[in-house]
Amino acid sequence: MKKIMGVILISSLLLLVGTSSYAQASGVDTNSIDIFLQEKMREGGLPCLSLGIVKDGETLYYKTYGDKYSRNAGDSELIFPIGSISKTFTALAIRQLINRAELKENAPVNDYLPGFTTMYQGNEATVTIGQLITHTSGISKLTGGAPYTYNTFYSLEKVVEKSMNITLAHSPGERYEYSNMNYILLGRILEIITGQSYSEYIREHIIEPLGMKNTIAGISQLQDRKYYHGYQPLYGAVTPVIYPFSTGNAPSGGVFSTAKDLCLWISLYQKGGYVNGISLIDNNPISPMGSEQICYDIYWVPMYKTQNLVINHNGSYPGYSSSMTMDITSGYGVVILANSFDQMGVFSQGPTPWSMTEEILTYLNTGKFPEQTRTVWNYTPLAWMLFLLITVIIL
Repeated sequence: MKKIMGVILISSLLLLVGTSSYAQASGVDTNSIDIFLQEKMREGGLPCLSLGIVKDGETLYYKTYGDKYSRNAGDSELIFPIGSISKTFTALAIRQLINRAELKENAPVNDYLPGFTTMYQGNEATVTIGQLITHTSGISKLTGGAPYTYNTFYSLEKVVEKSMNITLAHSPGERYEYSNMNYILLGRILEIITGQSYSEYIREHIIEPLGMKNTIAGISQLQDRKYYHGYQPLYGAVTPVIYPFSTGNAPSGGVFSTAKDLCLWISLYQKGGYVNGISLIDNNPISPMGSEQICYDIYWVPMYKTQNLVINHNGSYPGYSSSMTMDITSGYGVVILANSFDQMGVFSQGPTPWSMTEEILTYLNTGKFPEQTRTVWNYTPLAWMLFLLITVIIL
């Protein structure tokens, strides 16, 4: 599943080029943002990065940064896998079905998936649609990451067929535990109700109405589309990562997009769910965000690091990382997509899209970047690699 193939040692000094920049943000010194991101890319071994900034539903600025080692660097039409940010698309699709009375939020899952059973401590337990949405079903993170969910030959239907009998880690509704399986099940239920594939539904009811020209849902629509190759930072070098994207987990992490398109996605919520006079989120008020649970429906997570009301969602794959952050108070939204993810833990303190979106949001709100921490390497993974290499040589 998560294979890292080949090692390419390169210089850590990157030749950065900016492309596809748009509209100097009114009142915002985007040159300072460019310098900040380029420095973070050098520190964190980020071959390519794409930025988008939104204010009150309008795209202010987007730019893609690349280096001479990235294949197809600087091509603004290339797309990024956005990982778990995909769940925001699935959550909206499910809300649309609920609003159209095609799906009942408090109904048991087996009303829509006959034969689906969940057991807790030896007794059968009932999981509802709403509990899947809010990750309170009791399904564990481990179950959501079962190897078969990443099988490139398995359809969404096949993955769910293998998930019809689940042993829960908690009693349904008892507590929150993030699990990809919740959204895999929701995606399959969507297919059963609508008679459309997950990819087709998302394209027809969300992507096309929003005019997201470079967004696709699932590898079934990937076809000839090119996407950025992923990398793992490796102590001043980068290692290419080959990741086998699969159809079976599309609802939990299978959307591909660009920072420019995700600016439209943020704008949808900032404009109350309306696009071109049509509501995509009818009767869908945002729930109170003072709870420890997720921001229901749009599945963005409340942040408590600032006095402002801020919600965000992050995503990652081996070789890729992404973050969307929206400040409800100031009206700013920031998205960053990168073709690098420190899966091995090479950095103990390293720049990530989620840290950089927060820092840029701070700059947009205050005119100053927060005090920067020094990027520190963690040598434990290197020690393990050397140990394994020596062991192989000895054997």
